[in-house]
Amino acid sequence: MHTVHTLYYIKKKRLQEKLSSSPISFSQFLVLAGFSCYGDTPVKQVSLAESLLLTEATLSRHIKVLSEKGLLIKRKDEDNKKLSMLKLSEKGKRIFEKTLS
Repeated sequence: MHTVHTLYYIKKKRLQEKLSSSPISFSQFLVLAGFSCYGDTPVKQVSLAESLLLTEATLSRHIKVLSEKGLLIKRKDEDNKKLSMLKLSEKGKRIFEKTLS
């Protein structure tokens, strides 16, 4: 278990170094990373919160900031207007991929 934690902190430190010159924080990067499971398919906000192990309130704060930066596209679900559908914008994809490279 110690090895897993060590690897996690090494990777986290490297990502934080890359993000120091990026317009997003480490936490915001993790939200963008959550979209990698869904590809280009829009995802329900509640589903993304569950997959990231975040409360909807916490995710909502990140979504607001990421949307204002033009990194996410947020729309109401056509079948249920109470639900929000989310998708990475092209800018969001570029920043995420640049951070991983």
